[in-house]
Parts: sequence; structure tokens; C-alpha cells
Amino acid sequence: MATKFQYYDTSDLALDGFAGTNQKVAQTFTVSTTHILDYIILSLSGSGSGTGNITVEIRTTSSGSPTDTVLVSKTFDGDTELPDGSFTNYTVNFDTNIVLSTNTTYAIVVYSDGAGGWNWHCSDSGSYSGGQVYLMFDGENWLSRNTYDCDFEEWGDAVSIPSDIVAYKRLVAAGNNEIWYEDINMSAGTMVELTAANGDIDTSDQLQMFEAYQKVFIVNGSNLKVADFSNTKITTDSVGSHPPDKGNILTGGTSGAEMVVDFCTSLSGAAAVYGYRTTDATFTNGETVTGTDNDGNSISFTLSADETSPPHWYNWTPYGDDSNSYGSMPDKAYLGCLYRGRCVLAGNPNYPYQWYMSRQANPWDWLYGANDAQAPVAGGNSDAGKIGDIIRCLIPYKDDYLIFGCANSIWVLRGDPCEGGSIDEVDRTVGIFGAKSWCFDNAGNLYFWGTGGVYRLPAGFGPIEHISSLYMPKLIDDEAPDPSTHRIIMAYDRQRNGILICITKLSDGTNSNYWYDLKTGGFYPESYPTECGAYSLLYYDALDKDYRHLLVGCKDGYIRNFKESAKDDDSGSSDTAISSYATLSIIKLVEEDDREGKITSLTFELAGGASDSDFSDADGLSYEIHVGDDAETVLEKIRNGDTAFASGTLTGPGRANRIRTRARGAYLGLKLYNSTASQTWAINRITGQVVRGGRIK
Repeated sequence: MATKFQYYDTSDLALDGFAGTNQKVAQTFTVSTTHILDYIILSLSGSGSGTGNITVEIRTTSSGSPTDTVLVSKTFDGDTELPDGSFTNYTVNFDTNIVLSTNTTYAIVVYSDGAGGWNWHCSDSGSYSGGQVYLMFDGENWLSRNTYDCDFEEWGDAVSIPSDIVAYKRLVAAGNNEIWYEDINMSAGTMVELTAANGDIDTSDQLQMFEAYQKVFIVNGSNLKVADFSNTKITTDSVGSHPPDKGNILTGGTSGAEMVVDFCTSLSGAAAVYGYRTTDATFTNGETVTGTDNDGNSISFTLSADETSPPHWYNWTPYGDDSNSYGSMPDKAYLGCLYRGRCVLAGNPNYPYQWYMSRQANPWDWLYGANDAQAPVAGGNSDAGKIGDIIRCLIPYKDDYLIFGCANSIWVLRGDPCEGGSIDEVDRTVGIFGAKSWCFDNAGNLYFWGTGGVYRLPAGFGPIEHISSLYMPKLIDDEAPDPSTHRIIMAYDRQRNGILICITKLSDGTNSNYWYDLKTGGFYPESYPTECGAYSLLYYDALDKDYRHLLVGCKDGYIRNFKESAKDDDSGSSDTAISSYATLSIIKLVEEDDREGKITSLTFELAGGASDSDFSDADGLSYEIHVGDDAETVLEKIRNGDTAFASGTLTGPGRANRIRTRARGAYLGLKLYNSTASQTWAINRITGQVVRGGRIK
């Protein structure tokens, strides 16, 4: 049934005497709700004979007045349809339906092709707020009559606008023996505590989390937990003689609510049942819940409370905590991941070479004796007859393969272990440092901190490349990381296209970090305030672009990200100045090996001039000039902080004054730096003049 949307019906005058196609009248109106236009009703009168054919159009508008764009039109015989001298409500049924959009202004345009004239009922002090009258006398120009409104009614049908199913992402973080999660019912980025988890984990011990089946599984030694963000929870004092199985459908006898069972905490006595509710109706206290189990037995139990909505926190155990029917999980685990729909655990201190996998698509089934393609399975990685290497990390790549990073070797499981999968040794001389000392880039290459520094395993399992050996051959000796005191974590930053490597001393947050730039292939050392010592890294691909960053979980409990516009490091209650420097490549001043060069001048062009909009807020910098008879000597001078041959400070932006120096040597080194709070710097180019000097003595 059509609904009247826009209208005006309090006219007392007539807009009259319009004749011919050059003379038009328009009434504009503004749509408040998107709908389909069915018809309009206009209060019109004719002149008897000579009115001619009346045309009614719906047009778009621009700046309020009608345009030439006609959306729909209808023409009728005014001589026969309209009475002479008295107004009638004439219904204009259009042959085509159009959709009128919310907050959009349209125009009803009326004109005739006869010479006898026609009239439209109107008011010269109209009260319709969504539009006004426009008049045309020359066939080209519209004249505004902003106090006039003509009688009209605009009828249509409401449009059923389909709404997409909205999926949400949540950030989940662990710290200070607490679990925090992003609340999707509040503003983006707002974290709230999952209070039931408080004190139920030990973040001073190694802890890993991974997501699966709209839950977060926590692996924390003997603390194996679940943060459940999807299921509804119902409770009973007695689950009855036939408890529900996973996948059973339960129905509330009073409410009519239905649930697909996912997990039950006990198969006898008091129990909590978690599952996905499929109805708008909710389970209520005291009602009897019924269903049928996998063996055809009737399920029946009484609820002891109203249902509770997610999130929930509970122990991760086999289904019903029943080892006879669903096997056993390891007493302790420190490593966990999801691979091919299986929850994978490792890092049991009593069996450090062992890994364990749940049934496919069932994190509650660990009965390894089953004999089917989806069965739970446990195993190790070793040559026949040998005890396996200590597993230090689990690295799943999609559903393609699972890498076991061990203390002194690397193994890979391809495919499913119960359906034609194979375990192969990737390398028997290189190990991986820790649980998160690895990451993939956007091309599927694996980067990891191994026995001798930073390595890359190309996608497709090409030869392992020792990428830090060329530029930092003494990296392991310089850093001297110890798995018992240090944490090494790595992450790929999608926005900056590089790998962040963080080495943090767990006890106090002191840190040493490296940025490996995938564009240049260079390593850039970094250090952060101790409060910002990185304990975890995660690129959060948030739905809200403002929160789409590489996130750093810091020693002081804050989650931080890198901000290009910030000129200082956030270190809690205060900011810390960023001390940055760059040492340019050592330059040979003349071609002859036995001669020196003499620098007569250097000119620096600092970024931030009129043509450098990306660095419009860049500040100045300081410089040091070092010279020597060989490149190694120059580099050692810079590294040791020796007194420079010449130094100074430049103010930006743009071209700085020429520096007239008389530095003399076979090789030149330049160090550029800025340690001033709230300042940044960038440089475009350095030019200089060099003349041939004497022989090296």
C-alpha cells in the first residue's frame, strides 16, 4: 500500500494562464526517506478547449532549481481530463517506477503544448519547508518564487534496503596476569578487561595466544584457557544421564530458544554448555532444555540461570573434561597455533621434542587412538631411532605447511599428518631462537632469528639465506641474546614494507632493535626507551583504518604504534627525544690509490623546501666530517666517537650555506644527526668540490 511522503495542501490562489511549452511551473520537494515513487496528485484546472496536452515530469535539481535531467514523465489530454475554471486533484500515474533518495531535492515540472492555458492551485505564503516554486517563461531560465508553494502529494512505497552481515575484529591482549579485548560495542580501539581472566594466567611466564573458531586459545604452561567471543552459555545443576554431544541442537521448553552445542564442561553433574544460539529467543532460568545426542538418546536438563552472552572465560580441556572419550591434553604447553583446522600444542617441558594436534575442526578432541583422516595425532621430528630436537616455535603458513623451528634444526610438515602428509628436514644446522622470532612478508618469505643472526627462507623452500652475515657478521656476538633472559620478536610492517626485529631484556626492558628495509635490503639499528621495550608485536589489520598499524606491546603495559608525525618517543608520563643519525657510505676522494684528496667545500640541501611537501615540517641537523688514509680507519673514527675533522649545525629547510673546509685524506666519511627534542630531519643531496692532493705518506 502506497504511503504519502511529501505534500502541501493549504493553497488559496491560482498560478494561472500558462500556455505553450516555453512556459513551465516547477514545485521542488526534498525526500526524507528513500522510497519508490508510485504517483503524484496535483491540484490543476484547465481552460476548456485549448488546454492541450499536459506533461508532468520529475527532474533532478541543482542548487535548488530544476535541471534538464528528466527522471520520469507522463503526458495526458488536458482538454478532457481537467475541468474548466475549477481545481481538481488529478492523479498522475507514471509508467516507470523510480527510487527517490534520502536528503535529495527533486522537482515536479508541469507544462502544456496548448494555447488555452492551465492553472495550478498555490499559495504566495507557502509553509512547505522542503522546496518552493520556480517559473519559466522563455523556455530556458528558471525564476525563483521562494515564498510560493503549489498543492501536491507525492506517494510511494518504502524501499527495503538490504543490510550486509557485519563481521567484527577484536584486538586481544595479555598483560599483568589480565586479558583485555577490544569492545565492539564502544568506540574503535577501546579496550576492556575480561574480568573473569584476572589472575587466571601468569604473564611472567611464557604465554602464547592464537585465534580459532571465533575464540582465543591461551597457552601458558599449565594454564590452558579459552576466551570465547561467539558462544552463548547456559548452566545446569545436573546435565542428566545423557549429556549433549558437540553439534547437538538444544531447545528451551519455555522460551523456544535453540542452540547448536560447541562445548560442555562436564558429562555428569553440574555443567556449563557453550554453543551458538540460532534464535532471537533466549534461554531462561528454570526451563527444561531438550534434544537428542549422537546415539539417539533423549537429552533433558533444567537450567539453573538465565543464559549469558559472550565473551566467556573457561579452562581449555577435552570435551566434558573426559579423558576416556576425548583423550588428554599435555599437562603443560608453551607453544600453540592453528594448522589445517587443528589446534597444535608443543613446548611441554617434560617432552620438549613432542607436538600434539587436536581433531580437525574440534579443539576439544584429543583421543589419539582414533583411526580416521581427521583424528587427533601426536608426534615428533627426528630421523628414525633418534630423540627429536627441542621445539622452540610453531610456524603455520595457511593450510600449506607447518614449520617446526627447533633449537638446532628446522623441520616442515606438508599437508595433513593423518591424510598423506609428510615431515621433512629443512636444515639440520640452523635453529630458531624463540616462539615469535619469525615472521612472513607479503610474498610468503619467512624471516627468522636463527643460530647466526637473521635468515630468510624463500617461499617455496629455496636455500636458507643468511641475510645479516654480509652487513653485520658479528651480530650474534654483539647482541649476545640468551633465551632465558631475552625475548626476540619479529613482525612484518605492511605500511612501511619492512621487518622489525626487537631484542628485549625481559627483566628491565632494555632493548636493541633493527629495521630491515625490504626496498633497500639494509639494516637500520634502533633503540627505544626502556618503558617501550617490545614484549610482543602484531600487525593489526583493523576494520577502522585509524587503528591499522604494527602494534608494539611494551614493558610498561601500553600498546603503542609507530606514528610518522610524532617527533618524540612516548615513554609514559613524558616524552623522550629521538636521537637519530645516518653514516653515509665511505667515499674514496681520488682515483689513485696512493694519493690523497682535498675537500675545498661542501654544500648541503636539506629537505623541507617548497618542493618537498612530504617533509614540510623538517628541521635542521648536525654534521661531522671524518677523513683518513683508508676506509676502515674512517669508519672506526665514526663508530668510536672520535673528534671530527670538522663539524657544525645546519638549519633547514632548503639549501644551506656552503661549508668551506680543507679536509684532507684518501677517504671521507660523513655522519649526519639530530638529538634535539621535537625535531626531525631529512636531506635531499650533498655536493662538494675535491682537488687532487699529495701522496699518502
